[in-house]
Amino acid sequence: GDETLIEILVANLTENAIRACKEGGEVVLGAEVRDGVKTLYIRDNGVGMTKAQMEHITEPFYRTDKARSRKEGGTGLGLALCKRIADAHGAELAFESEVGVGTTAYVRLP
Repeated sequence: GDETLIEILVANLTENAIRACKEGGEVVLGAEVRDGVKTLYIRDNGVGMTKAQMEHITEPFYRTDKARSRKEGGTGLGLALCKRIADAHGAELAFESEVGVGTTAYVRLP
């Protein structure tokens, strides 16, 4: 794979996880073999997302927090870019989330 693009993917997912957390929150990055598939994960204990929000998060310019200005961070392009990078590498980008509990992003590598 392209090392620079994978670095961008992990950085974007990590930045989103950090933004989702309140002061004292936690972000965990890890890697594992899950069901025989190499998987990177980024887990936070932040605000989480609804199922309706999760359906759109990889669409360009979609932002779950409409109140947050671009000045405070985020144009709504980060996860769309992550999706394209994952697709270009034959990887799967998936998310699990629960409001008030947090979100985990998974990158399942071929």
